[in-house]
Amino acid sequence: MFLFVALGVAACGAPAGAVRAPGASRQGQWFNLEPGTAPPPQIESGTKTVSSSEALGDGPLRLSWRACIDATGRVDQVKMKEPTGLAADTAMPFENAVHGWTVTPLRIGGTAIPACMPVVFDRRAAREAFVASFDEPWQVAGETFSGGELTAGLYDVHLSIQVLMHLPKGTYTVIAKYCVDETGAVTVTPRDSPVSTQNREVEGYVRARMAEWRFSPFLLGGRPVAVCSRRMFRYVIER
Repeated sequence: MFLFVALGVAACGAPAGAVRAPGASRQGQWFNLEPGTAPPPQIESGTKTVSSSEALGDGPLRLSWRACIDATGRVDQVKMKEPTGLAADTAMPFENAVHGWTVTPLRIGGTAIPACMPVVFDRRAAREAFVASFDEPWQVAGETFSGGELTAGLYDVHLSIQVLMHLPKGTYTVIAKYCVDETGAVTVTPRDSPVSTQNREVEGYVRARMAEWRFSPFLLGGRPVAVCSRRMFRYVIER
């Protein structure tokens, strides 16, 4: 018995939903805008520093957050990415600082776009304050784009009989990053994420099928943009 589950994986690493049919593949998924598409986030008002606390110990420390803004630049969502499990009272000063920001809106083709930005708070030494920085691209929800429809290939990759015949019972997972340029052409990047399968045949087959994908251009403000995302495929073999 073969069970196949395919999940879109957002740039921030969260699952983006269950199996979707071609033509709706961007729904529920997050995409990184390629560098150079828009200026990096800029804080217009609010503080970028947060005082340290005893609960966070001494020495260098990096805390990762994800902040989302509306089309006016107002922060309307803040969520911690790493480390998870930070006590609420310890996390609160960081959340309050980010919620107090006004950010220059992301504009594409003259249109302001709701978007999210990875935020890193770094403390380089004991008793120093944490300082915010932005070292990753803007992230945009799939629903924000027009276009971005799958026009060639199958978004849900099913393993061939030839591959399945060689697989023992178990779970096989492949996480692959792919980028779509302004024309809709797809590039599947070299392996850059840990995968649990450790099976090169499964991984190679999935990446080859992904390389067959073609999309209509992803449009923001009527302008084609280059984007990247990740997709996770999990195959459960029960014999």
